[in-house]
Amino acid sequence: MPNPTALSLDQLPLDVLHVIFYHIDIPDILQVRRVSRYLNEATHYRKVWANAYRTAEFVRPPGPFPSQSMQDLEKALITSFRIHQKFCHCVGTAHATRQTFKSREFRYNGRLHDARLVFGQFLVVAFDDEIRCYDLNLDEASGARIIYRPTHGILKSFYCASAIDVEGRPFACVTLSEGTEEMSRM
Repeated sequence: MPNPTALSLDQLPLDVLHVIFYHIDIPDILQVRRVSRYLNEATHYRKVWANAYRTAEFVRPPGPFPSQSMQDLEKALITSFRIHQKFCHCVGTAHATRQTFKSREFRYNGRLHDARLVFGQFLVVAFDDEIRCYDLNLDEASGARIIYRPTHGILKSFYCASAIDVEGRPFACVTLSEGTEEMSRM
């Protein structure tokens, strides 16, 4: 016989639910959403995702920042968690599972200076006569986008760095220098 004084999750106040959400993982928060409309709405508060952001035990972008909305925090956490799942063989199972990864081949006849992977999605490749950017999420037929061509001679040096600004927006910075072919022979 059910206990008439027992409470279900649907009867708990939001403040109590938010304390519970503070102590559970992101997949569990997403599962709670499926239980009822009330619990779904209870997970749509910035406070829930800001706390989850601070306590998550996997790599994620810096944050939470005041300028990030609940949707921004939720999206960043879910994306980071999915990446974590792909690269951590032990998440969710007792046995390691074999992961399959797509591979792509890039061919070019010129001299390669350097290649950098930016945000796990863009491959920036520097050659003597141009810098190309490949979006690895697109199919191979889409090709590369040329993002720079030296105006006087050839590329002498190249460096690409990526970071997250104080408001949580990603950006990349490329530094380079040009020279003439005679300078490169010295």
